[in-house]
Amino acid sequence: MLIKCSVLPILSFAVDEHRKTYQRWFGIENRKKAFGEVISQKSLIELQKNEILALRMENERLKLEVERLKFLENI
Repeated sequence: MLIKCSVLPILSFAVDEHRKTYQRWFGIENRKKAFGEVISQKSLIELQKNEILALRMENERLKLEVERLKFLENI
């Protein structure tokens, strides 16, 4: 008894599309481009982390300044 499966053509299409996408994105030039983008994104993330740290430090400095001015106002 042979059971016909209608899922196989869909799976075959999905595999073909996956293979085409893989081949398109993972050719040597595209690999270089992808790695370059990852490195660029990591650099951007590091810059943003540094900026966040600087802003937090400035925020703390300003809070201290506000407290100092409030203290001087009460004297």
